[in-house]
Amino acid sequence: MNPVDISNILLNENGYFYKKKKSKIAKSDIEKLFRQCLTDKAANKSYEPMIRASLFESGKEVAKYSVLIFDYQQRPSFMKADAHLWERKTGLFIILEHLDYLAVIRKNVSGAHHLYQIVEEIDYSILTNFMVTDTSKFEKIISSNLNTAENATQTKSAEGIDLKGVMSRFSISKQIINAVRLDNGGEKSSITLNTSRVNSLNIRNDFEPALFWLIKIIKLIDVAYKAPKTNSFVAGFAKPLVFSTEIKTLQPKFLFLRFQSVKDALEAGLISDAFTQDDKGKKNKVDLVAFLDSNSKLFSLTRYDARTYSHGNTSIKLNLNTISFRDPSFQEIQVSFGGPDSVSLQEYINLQQQFIVTFDKPDYAYTHRKIFQDHRLLEDLDIFMDTFIAEPHLAKVTSEKGKTTKTSKIFSARSIFGYLESKYLSTVDCMICDDMGTEWGDHISVKGDEITFYHSKYDKPGLSATKLEVVFGQAQKNLAFIAMTDEMVSKRALRWSSNYSKTSIPRIRKHDGSGMTPIESVKRSIARAAGSGNLQAKVYVVINFLSKSQLSASLAKVKGGETFHDQGVTLQILWFVNSLLASANDIGARFKIICRP
Repeated sequence: MNPVDISNILLNENGYFYKKKKSKIAKSDIEKLFRQCLTDKAANKSYEPMIRASLFESGKEVAKYSVLIFDYQQRPSFMKADAHLWERKTGLFIILEHLDYLAVIRKNVSGAHHLYQIVEEIDYSILTNFMVTDTSKFEKIISSNLNTAENATQTKSAEGIDLKGVMSRFSISKQIINAVRLDNGGEKSSITLNTSRVNSLNIRNDFEPALFWLIKIIKLIDVAYKAPKTNSFVAGFAKPLVFSTEIKTLQPKFLFLRFQSVKDALEAGLISDAFTQDDKGKKNKVDLVAFLDSNSKLFSLTRYDARTYSHGNTSIKLNLNTISFRDPSFQEIQVSFGGPDSVSLQEYINLQQQFIVTFDKPDYAYTHRKIFQDHRLLEDLDIFMDTFIAEPHLAKVTSEKGKTTKTSKIFSARSIFGYLESKYLSTVDCMICDDMGTEWGDHISVKGDEITFYHSKYDKPGLSATKLEVVFGQAQKNLAFIAMTDEMVSKRALRWSSNYSKTSIPRIRKHDGSGMTPIESVKRSIARAAGSGNLQAKVYVVINFLSKSQLSASLAKVKGGETFHDQGVTLQILWFVNSLLASANDIGARFKIICRP
């Protein structure tokens, strides 16, 4: 078997970086990694592996490196059976050891499970800051939202010459960075945080210069560990905390399963198969996308024991430094990545760690192996309270829409619907009552360039997160309808042209008379506003049971660190409002809550 000719190897400056769990990696560890890699691919050694060779600089050894080049065959992805057709591929596995770190360059490598027995991933707070200077430009940021509302934006991608000063301060405190592309004086690099991958945008280089690039990155990481620093722009994002410390004072409340990493792998063609297997070894194909979509939801958790919280068959377990997810249906499904081996979907999700767990403290959330804090949630309470509009009349209402009959032509003045119409009908161009059935909102109004959706709910006065959850869930879901197209409106024309349920109250409560019929006038008003470059979308939740002053007093106690009877409810309300506020902010809509003073 021929030795590796390293002078014939061209490499991208693209590596995965880890911290050693032990001070020294044994030769047997490298050999085991290489064996696992070959076994997973049913591969053959193309060259004699290099194990822990020395890399020299100015005659002095600065690092150890190991190289495995192998070839293997696989069935073409477009063939169901072998059909005597095979694709021949070549894999490359390079491991570099320097200081307390290990760097990996890999191509067509899988199955090296022993790697995570000897290393750990670089900490999130290090990866987000180690290459950042005061003059760094943030060209691209991909982030995940800590908002667990099912219809909220889960992942955001922003790109520009420099995103500092462009991204909203309110938004970024609720996001964690998944990936970032930096420009440091013309040197551009991308960092993918959940895989500890760093990529220079330079073209391919010779073998040794590429290894010295790995060493350069390792030295920057090492400096960041020894002298931690936080860039002021990066600090605006959700704050990473030490899991083992914070988990002692937190109680899990909700689990939100989101599967963007699995869908990304499907989109990239990395996942080749998903199946279940019976006792006789027969494989049954699984529609993985449909399965993921049906399980992408929020689970309310209850405590099972000191380390386990569950919802039916779904549960989470609190480990020393992470949270793991468990569900028998996920354990049954196997996913494969082009080789003969497979892993359970549960194991893959736990490896990716992109689910979210929220706690009894609403500013804390777990994802990506860390606990994060929305550090602005309690700091911005004054701004938060500006979301609420105090309306004295709502203390006098006695129902949501009042009693109606076949001859009713208006809603009761003592109802929330009646209040809304008396308050806003005279000031808008048109208003529709869309309540009942598959509604977009209880009321929708247009005024010039403004389109407003109103969601109303009546209940007995008092601080209650449960009461809010219903109306907020409706408002969250119906954010999708704010961008009203002509086609969408046309499909509502018959409904809006009718009377409100079993009454003589026209659903079109007002129109501007610009069309030949009320519905044509409404269509024209909506088209004019929706097509305007100055469109202002608004979402109002109108409730009688919540008092702005009472909530403000309770939140002041929370901020002051007091313990009181309605503390849990107050925290839940804060979380619900903040989640919907963030979702509205994502689509450029203004969100307000009209309530009792």
